Amino acid sequence: MLDLIDTSSKSLLGVINDVLDLSKIEAGKFAIVRGATEIRQVVKAVADLLGFRATEKHLSLIVEIDEKIPKFLYADSLRLNQILMNLVGNAIKFTDKGLVKILVKLDGSADGKVKVSFRVEDSGIGIPKNKLKSIFDSYNQVQTGTTKNYGGTGLGLTIVKKLSDLKGGTLSVESEPGIGSSFTFTNWYSTLEEPQAVIEPEIGKLQPFDNLRVLLAEDNAINQFIAVKLLQEWNATTEVAENGQKALELLKTNDFDIILMDTQMPLMDGYEAARKIRSEFPDDKRNIPIISVTAAVLKNEQREAMDAGMNAVIPKPYDPVQLYQKIKKLTGK
Repeated sequence: MLDLIDTSSKSLLGVINDVLDLSKIEAGKFAIVRGATEIRQVVKAVADLLGFRATEKHLSLIVEIDEKIPKFLYADSLRLNQILMNLVGNAIKFTDKGLVKILVKLDGSADGKVKVSFRVEDSGIGIPKNKLKSIFDSYNQVQTGTTKNYGGTGLGLTIVKKLSDLKGGTLSVESEPGIGSSFTFTNWYSTLEEPQAVIEPEIGKLQPFDNLRVLLAEDNAINQFIAVKLLQEWNATTEVAENGQKALELLKTNDFDIILMDTQMPLMDGYEAARKIRSEFPDDKRNIPIISVTAAVLKNEQREAMDAGMNAVIPKPYDPVQLYQKIKKLTGK
């Protein structure tokens, strides 16, 4: 049940991210970030995550990866994952019987680079020839009944096409109604030697803090509960303020090592509270580190938080390990 909740939450977040990604791409503010990538692991992760959906529909999900492809390539693993998740997710969604195939082939090599094609085939409903040119348009579904019967935002293929263009690759489609469809993403990648492994700390292995006192300014009850529970596991004592005004009152009469500050709160928001702390409190409290833990993810909003006196910004939903590391760095505990 927890796995299903986790998967469903990520799926919902995926829809929101699709809309945000499309907006960023169209505004020219979308960056491709390349690094050492193990292609087989990216493909395997996609197949593992979407495999249960294929099983639910009694479909065969087949994965074939060319053994000649180098183990590590210089690629944007996050965006490659996004492309494959959309293509394979669509293939499963629009296939009611038969199979879905993920075929990864080495199509060429030259000057330390390799050309790799990712082909996703299905035996689904197919696409009429007169619709093939429009399937990459935003919010477009092939037929008026597609959304009703299969769901979706109509953004998946639009984002795949735009991402493939940004990555310098090509995207092609072949389809026949009632027979199935085949989407192929092809791109050139630089080859790499096997990189040194970077070991990230696991949440269960983080050492408790030594008498950490935290002021949490957060108006959402669920967010309060999660943060307090997390901080308790790290041996921290936490005082909760439901708005900026309450946070200032608690700070006047209590000592804290760090403040976790939401930016959007009633009565007084986090920006104003941070500015007041930095300008109106005595030195010992004026210099307390403040982390903005916020759903405001746009760069201008993050800049506003830093201008107000925050020391760091962590976007929601946050990674607990990232929060831990920020607290450790800012408090020295």
